[in-house]
Amino acid sequence: PRASVLKAFLKTFWVPLLVSGIWKFIQSFLVLSQPILLYSLIWFLDEDYFPWYYGIVICLGFLFSGAGAAICANLTYHTSIRMGFNFKAAIIASVYKKSIRLSNKAQLKYTQGQITNYMTVDAQRLHDAVPSIHLAWSAPLQIMIALFLLLLLLSFASLGGFIIMLLLIPFNALVARGMGKLRRATLKYTDKRVKLTNEMITGIRVIKFYAWESCFESALGKVRNAELLQIFKTSIIRSLAGFVNKTTPLFVALASFSLYALLGLIFQHLGIRVLVTIPIGTIVGALLPFLNYDGPQSVTLEDDFNLTAQKAFTALSLFNILHSPLALLPAMLSSLTEARVSIRRIGAFLNEE
Repeated sequence: PRASVLKAFLKTFWVPLLVSGIWKFIQSFLVLSQPILLYSLIWFLDEDYFPWYYGIVICLGFLFSGAGAAICANLTYHTSIRMGFNFKAAIIASVYKKSIRLSNKAQLKYTQGQITNYMTVDAQRLHDAVPSIHLAWSAPLQIMIALFLLLLLLSFASLGGFIIMLLLIPFNALVARGMGKLRRATLKYTDKRVKLTNEMITGIRVIKFYAWESCFESALGKVRNAELLQIFKTSIIRSLAGFVNKTTPLFVALASFSLYALLGLIFQHLGIRVLVTIPIGTIVGALLPFLNYDGPQSVTLEDDFNLTAQKAFTALSLFNILHSPLALLPAMLSSLTEARVSIRRIGAFLNEE
């Protein structure tokens, strides 16, 4: 049976992978709790039926959620980086062990330069991809929860943000596919360059004796220029994807706020009333279960589509939360795509005779 690098990774590192995933989940929960705390704080300042100590509890919630999120983020990063270094060391050792046991037939297929690339370039790509594993599920989770909270906050106006977010899905898919193709092309030229360099070093006496330096220099330069062209294309795509994803929260906020104000004008002109029931007792019981809340259990408000400070600041907080996963999404897709290519290359080598 053919060995799988991915299965071996999961079987070996499932414990630190699970631990770092738990820390990442807690961090995501704490980050998403901050807009809710902000909404509760502004609500507390606007209304007079909350006890005075509710404000202190909410401020302490800000403190512990911020500190807890930072601690969990560092623990996640530390565990992932250690796991990445161990994975890289295991890949280097496995490739080296396989290289000295290759059959004569397999040795004809792989040059010393290719094997060196497996232990350097591909192993480094796998090391860099390990911290991005949890972003593959935590980033979409944060985006979906933040958009759901925006739907509760801005009602139908959040559909403007939803539409912009949906437009990013095919864009990121195209970016990931393009990055994968460029990565494979870059590795092909890298293998050629390393192979040619090793041949030059091996036969340097003959090259110097016949004065072939300019010929080999020209050949090596052509391969290097082709490799640099692929790297340049990759950088252009990565920069374009980063620009689009960094400006997305701004356009999402602009579209949502503009649509919210427009709906307010339309409903006011047509005489349509939108009533929203907020279960205060349920929210306070979920956030502060140790407090004895004796206020109203629910409040029915009329959404006049007036962009108040409570809605605006909470919405901006949610948009800021959207910024981080959206900014990391292209890098995560690029890293995992490159790691997929490297896993296939290393797996094909390790499964040789």
